[in-house]
Amino acid sequence: MRVQTHGLGWSAGALPALHDVDVDLEPGVMTAVVGPNGSGKTTLLHLLGGLRRASAGTVAHDGVEVARIRPRERARRIALVEQHPDTGLDVTVRHVVGLGRIPHAGRWPGSRDPDPGAVAEAMAATDVASLADRGWSTLSGGERQRTHLARALAQRPRLLLLDEPTN
Repeated sequence: MRVQTHGLGWSAGALPALHDVDVDLEPGVMTAVVGPNGSGKTTLLHLLGGLRRASAGTVAHDGVEVARIRPRERARRIALVEQHPDTGLDVTVRHVVGLGRIPHAGRWPGSRDPDPGAVAEAMAATDVASLADRGWSTLSGGERQRTHLARALAQRPRLLLLDEPTN
């Protein structure tokens, strides 16, 4: 998926976090955004993924403004792994990874997932299959990160956004 921004900006009140950012990301290419803490890297990822609305400029995926893409379709196309994933819910690793399949399931209760092997494949790829029945609260930070990466991979996105991937 080609991702382009032009004149992208975002402000928190009167404080600009990003100003006049132009990006052109080609499909199949890994790109890193490097900068000091507080420089707007996470904000940029949120704007690229359509999780925040820009206060200036545009974000487009394959020529379509991200704000015009329906949330369910955006969730099929884009996955984000946050730097500090957390929940207060008592969920298992298998359940967390399964959340990545929600955008692909039908809207009716009991709808079948068109790719039933996606969860197991993603858990195997990130080496969390042995943790499948463990509760979230029992996981180390690294196990949580791998679980969320598995969730993102199970989503089968065209664009994978990783915030602080080396953590």
